[in-house]
Amino acid sequence: MKTSLFLGLYTLLWTLALPLVFLNKRLREHWFARLGWSIGRKHHDIWMQAASVGEAFLAISLADHLAREHPELSVLITTNTSQGYDILTEHARKCPEATRPAISICPLDHPWIISRFMRRTTPGAVVLLETELWPGILGYCKRHKCPVLVANARMSPTSFAGYMPLSPILESLGPTDIMAISSADGARFSLLFKDARVTTMPNIKFDRIGENPTIPYVANPLSRFFRPSAKLVALGSIREEEEPVISAAITQLVSHHPATIIALVPRHQHRISAWKTFLKSTSISWVLRSKLVGPVKPGTVVLWDRFGELQHIYALAKTAFVGGSLAPLGGQNFLEPLAQGVCPVIGPFWKNFHWVGQELIDQGLVTVVSDHQQLANELGAAASMSREKVRAAAEAYLASRRGGTALVGARIASLLNL
Repeated sequence: MKTSLFLGLYTLLWTLALPLVFLNKRLREHWFARLGWSIGRKHHDIWMQAASVGEAFLAISLADHLAREHPELSVLITTNTSQGYDILTEHARKCPEATRPAISICPLDHPWIISRFMRRTTPGAVVLLETELWPGILGYCKRHKCPVLVANARMSPTSFAGYMPLSPILESLGPTDIMAISSADGARFSLLFKDARVTTMPNIKFDRIGENPTIPYVANPLSRFFRPSAKLVALGSIREEEEPVISAAITQLVSHHPATIIALVPRHQHRISAWKTFLKSTSISWVLRSKLVGPVKPGTVVLWDRFGELQHIYALAKTAFVGGSLAPLGGQNFLEPLAQGVCPVIGPFWKNFHWVGQELIDQGLVTVVSDHQQLANELGAAASMSREKVRAAAEAYLASRRGGTALVGARIASLLNL
């Protein structure tokens, strides 16, 4: 009774909210798909829902695995964002036609819309990635006995506290299976969904890390700007909120290590003008990446105004800092420099990457600093390990944590009785 009342109120709220949702420019894109009208009438063995870009890459890993192991299966992948949709459609274009997944924008969770979408696609099983707990989807699947797997599942303490008041209702809508990326996440899901089968698994993201190969110097397109002996320091994915700390660290680095070359890579290109203003106010020699024509002189800051070259910078750098971590922003991917043989320095705010594990820090493969002085000191010091040793240690660490994709693939096959 409580569940029926909740879903009735949920349906009413969605109905009232639809005009407001339409006014949102981002959500108005792919509007007919969000209403469940654009999807064709075709049975799909599996429907995978990936919220945005990060989850889209997880879905790609799973779809590729299923295409190898069970090429007879029809897979539908949906996502909520245009960025995720673009990534998925680009990948699908490269897939063989026989195993190419269907791609669509995810319908809004209005129970009527979900019902229309499910009647058109008739999935044999639904896979929700990470924290996609939608009452409309769960309610339909529960009524029609469609198995639901929450894979690569994670739930923060904050999210758990938000869900707990609804736990009696959520329990009645619960998924069939939950594969959590840690025992702590699994415990939180178990408290919310007492009837679900909850297990733990390695994070699928570990399976994807090896896809970034080491870039040798002779094959690096940036090698014409940086000699092998250049003391290059990479400041990658710098966010606006940490710019004052980074500015102070740059000043100290240039003062104490005048032969250093600094590659300054803002996370967002609109911050280039602010960095120009800062550099012009100093006596520091600097140049835009787009203006480079030959080897960079020692003591120069290269302000990166081009996308897509961060991996190549890390492959040349002697030391590296990964941004988004000196302010409470969750951090950026510090595994990227490790893949290129560089032990990264990060700030204390890296909760988005806690799944990687504290052990990397304990082993000395990642260093955490809290202020500009510590940052400058770490970046100015000589690397304590060769690139080869760093890569070997990182690969050994990651290898022991891979296999999540195959485990999820096996669970999906079990749900479909394959």
